[in-house]
Parts: sequence; structure tokens; C-alpha cells
Amino acid sequence: MRDWDKIAQEMNKICAIEREVSLAQLTSFGVGGPARILAQPADRNELAHCLKFIQERELDFFIIGNGTNLLISDKGFDGVIVGTSYDLDEIEQITDDLWQWGAGVSLWRAITHSADENYAGLEPLAGIPGSVGGATVMNANAYGVSFFDKVQSVEILIPDKGYVQYKPVSYTHLRAHETSLHLVCRLLLE
Repeated sequence: MRDWDKIAQEMNKICAIEREVSLAQLTSFGVGGPARILAQPADRNELAHCLKFIQERELDFFIIGNGTNLLISDKGFDGVIVGTSYDLDEIEQITDDLWQWGAGVSLWRAITHSADENYAGLEPLAGIPGSVGGATVMNANAYGVSFFDKVQSVEILIPDKGYVQYKPVSYTHLRAHETSLHLVCRLLLE
């Protein structure tokens, strides 16, 4: 049996943590029991150290973004929930038609912001609730348009390798990195 108090004390040296947090407050459905530990890294550096800590101790963990369409058992999660509510809310135009969207940005906000700047390509997806990170993980699609139709690269964090700029050939190619955290997408918009 794990000593969660000791783990929490050690982890608190890496990033902000809370104990026995109801996960219902972190999901759009408002359901879910407590997590042993909710870790909330303040930046990418803390996130990398947090995941390394978890991996070294072989703790069960789950990474949660905005919690949209996420169902969690009322029994909770016997492990560490890692929140990504820090600096992943960027929307940046890199070149004339290349945009960078952080995983924490709502999909609606990213699409409407780009459309306001006269760039198009993903408008049919604007009604899908959730974040850019969620759209990346699930390959959001609607009305014949898929998120990955426009993805040029994805910055991911692979716990044992660090940050990697990854250029997936397709959505299924990216799925090979299921243990990674998707941080930033670069998309080619018209």
C-alpha cells in the first residue's frame, strides 16, 4: 500500500498539489470521485519534473486538460491526476498561413480568432466543445473536416525523452505516442 501523504509531501517540492480533490469539479459533466493527488504544474519545466517523479515511482496517473466530455468514476482515481491549466493557452501566427495553438486553448476560441484574422479551414469544428489538446488527441471532425487535415506538427512531451516537435504523417501515426502529452499544434490555415 502506498503512503500517499509521503508522496504528496515529496511531490509538493516539484509543483502545487492538492489531496483528495473531487474530480467532479474538473469535468464538464460534474461527476467523479476524489483523486489521491491533483498535481498542478505551473509551467512546462514543472510538468516535465512532475511526470518524471510519477514515472520513477511507477504511480498510476492521468493527464486532464479542460475535462470536456470526460467521465470519471464516482469511486475516484487511485493515483495522480496531472492538470494542464498553465501556459498552454497561446494562439500565435507564425507565418502567413502557419498558426500555433496551445493545447489549453478552447477549440472554439482558436478557430474564431483565426477566422477573425481571415484564416480558414476548420470552421466546421468550432461547435465541438473542448480544447485544442482534446481535438488533437481525438482528431475532432465534423461535416467532412478533420482536425488533422490542417496539422503540420505537434509538440509533445514524452515522459522518458522530454519535449519533441513531432510531424505526424496522420492522426493514427500520432496515436503511437499515447503516453505522451500534446502541448502545442502547428496548423496550416488558408
